Amino acid sequence: MRPASLPEQAEQISKCLRSLRKRKKARGKIKSFIDWNADGAILSEVFRADWVRHLADRKDPQPIDQLFPLCQHNSPLMWAAPTGIVGSDSVELVHQFLHYSQPGTSERLERMGEDLENWQVDSKDRSVSIGLALECLAMSHVLPKLASQLEPEIWWNLLHSLAVAATNASGLSLIQEPLEKQLLAGELALTLAYLFPEIKFRVSLRKQGRETVSESLLELLDGEGLPHACELGHWRPLLASWTRSLMIAKSLYKHPVPRRAQDQFDWSVRQGLRCTRADGSQTLLDRQGDQWPVELLREALEITGDPADTVAAVAQQSLKKPGERHVGGDEPLPEPSVHSEWSEFSILRTGWRRKDARFSIAHADQQVRTELESGGKVLWSGLTNPVIRINDQLIHPCDGWEVVCWFSDEDGDYLEIETKYDEGWKVQRQYFLARADQFLYMADVLLGTQPANIVYSLGLPVSNGIEFMVREETREGYLGTSLKKLHALCLPLALPEWRNDQRVGALCCVEGTLQLTQTVRAQNLYIPWFFDLSKRRMTRALTWRQLTVGEDLQNVSSECAVGYRVQVGKKQWLFYRSLTQRCNRTVLGQNLSSECLIAGFRRDGTHTPLVEIE
Repeated sequence: MRPASLPEQAEQISKCLRSLRKRKKARGKIKSFIDWNADGAILSEVFRADWVRHLADRKDPQPIDQLFPLCQHNSPLMWAAPTGIVGSDSVELVHQFLHYSQPGTSERLERMGEDLENWQVDSKDRSVSIGLALECLAMSHVLPKLASQLEPEIWWNLLHSLAVAATNASGLSLIQEPLEKQLLAGELALTLAYLFPEIKFRVSLRKQGRETVSESLLELLDGEGLPHACELGHWRPLLASWTRSLMIAKSLYKHPVPRRAQDQFDWSVRQGLRCTRADGSQTLLDRQGDQWPVELLREALEITGDPADTVAAVAQQSLKKPGERHVGGDEPLPEPSVHSEWSEFSILRTGWRRKDARFSIAHADQQVRTELESGGKVLWSGLTNPVIRINDQLIHPCDGWEVVCWFSDEDGDYLEIETKYDEGWKVQRQYFLARADQFLYMADVLLGTQPANIVYSLGLPVSNGIEFMVREETREGYLGTSLKKLHALCLPLALPEWRNDQRVGALCCVEGTLQLTQTVRAQNLYIPWFFDLSKRRMTRALTWRQLTVGEDLQNVSSECAVGYRVQVGKKQWLFYRSLTQRCNRTVLGQNLSSECLIAGFRRDGTHTPLVEIE
């Protein structure tokens, strides 16, 4: 059988379009009947009349903006825009393309046609990028309305380029280009399949899009919705794309993605709430104040359908706007903290309220990033790697950080990690955020094979607008915006309380870094910090002491075990850590056989363990 000529193909397309118009009031699936590889000349014969009229009259699919009813003012494409493209030419092009859907003069239409033709040609030579992906998505959103404003050949070439971009992106690596693949091979493919069911694409973009979205959810998340620590910067843009993709896929499939992938999305929304700062931005990212778009959060919560997530969002005011009132109902709040060994990321929280304390830690690629937020203010955020000199020689980590211990209960969250350094040295790190007692305790343990001259420094990158204020005679310091607005009391427990004793180290703020240095000749060294986060205790009398640790009726050196007592106002705590093999020891009248103990004191002098590691 001879292939149909161009006029015959055009007539077949026109016939199908007229048939669809006759039953336009009936809603239902449209079968594909236009080959996307067809010559633009085929479409030009039917374009001006039948095709344009068909796109204007069809009831299904709805315009894509109607899929996002909660997004009334801004395009969903700019939800959680990645930091790298904000203010770039791509963002300007996205807004420009979206504006093209509005009617214009003949002069404007001619200029628009030239601009789009140039963009289509130039895009072929551009390397894949997040900016280009967002441009393609913006173009796909307005393409149905542009059919009546562009020359047939230009319009068809634009559609062809978008389909090629979506198809080719299926070969991208999720490991190296996760967001680019999700935007192009996933979201763009679903968008084109949704907007143009009449087009018979070479590859089923509908199927490809669903598979890509499912793959990215399953491969990029840890099984409970958390990305790897290295991908925290892409997390919200990915959540935004997944949300848009699932909203589109709901119109194409009864189940937008398989159950396992849907569970990952649902979990990721909750994890995103856990990792939201008081100002709405994401923890451990530079862009403070960059709020999670309310429209994105509402659409995502609509998809998950879990009332516990909504209650959590309301509790920390992620959904609250001025003048709005929300009722949480009787739904219990989820656990506020989360830890993922696969993600190499943890967030320790005292609760779900907006100004509750949050401590975040990511420990990937031999680097440790931490962030402390208290009272709605980020006190520090960034790299917190120790600088260690052994006998005047700088030593370096030779392995990644591994999780030694994690647990979370009503008293607080505890995390311990460790890594190996050159010359047989080892560093262990302890973090404990107390919920009811409202303090952060963190300590480094340096373990060696023989005595050496040690200089150990650890810096905390203090946030902009936060000052470190000190006393003249004693070593305690305060982090806050002013003396009247203090957010944390800082105690360097291993240093003497009085400043005139400078034998073992110093605590000072240099060029925006709060730096603790300890100097000693020893085989093992303990470097503890105590941060009181209770505003009510901020101006109370305080003291701290290093305690004597006994073993077999003999005092042991600080190379074997250490103990500290902290008192702020009426509250007192005991901190103990063994630096050698644990055994039966006494400290402050308490008989211990534990490796580590963090405890509060009752009024009768006995202690209540908050953390005890045996």
